[in-house]
Amino acid sequence: MQKTDRFLLGFVLGALLLVALVLVLAVRRPPPEYQPEDKPENIALNYLLALQRADYARAYATLSPALRHYPASAAEFAHLITINRWMLPGGAGGSSMLRVTDTRRVDASAFVTVRETLLVSQGLFGSQQQTNDFQMELRLAEGKWQLIHADSYWLFCLEDPAGCESTVGSDYSD
Repeated sequence: MQKTDRFLLGFVLGALLLVALVLVLAVRRPPPEYQPEDKPENIALNYLLALQRADYARAYATLSPALRHYPASAAEFAHLITINRWMLPGGAGGSSMLRVTDTRRVDASAFVTVRETLLVSQGLFGSQQQTNDFQMELRLAEGKWQLIHADSYWLFCLEDPAGCESTVGSDYSD
């Protein structure tokens, strides 16, 4: 065997070993878990995780009842999510990882910065990574942090009914 053939074979085997190692590490990574609801950053992450898992009752529980257009029930919130799914990022042929990068507290308000890393597969050897930072705002009410706004993963009709598709005439039963 020629020297260049050995080098090429070693290079290909090394690349395959590296790909296998990355796959093993990705599979063995523990899934995200809900956090204790004692900090605003944990509430923000629990809301996002609940949306990813389609646990809309849990996501609804993190919303502030002081929202201008607070849904009357978890079922109504789930319906809003369902008919306005296109408004929520993440997915679309990829997987996203969400992590808090900063939390700033001002009196009874907290501003949580979340970094979303979206991994999009483009075939066997291609992938693309996109990163987006967004803010979530929470307020402390009656000893509990509650979500009042987010720049992403948010239904803007919770603040303005023109922000989503209408739900008039729908039946929401728990």
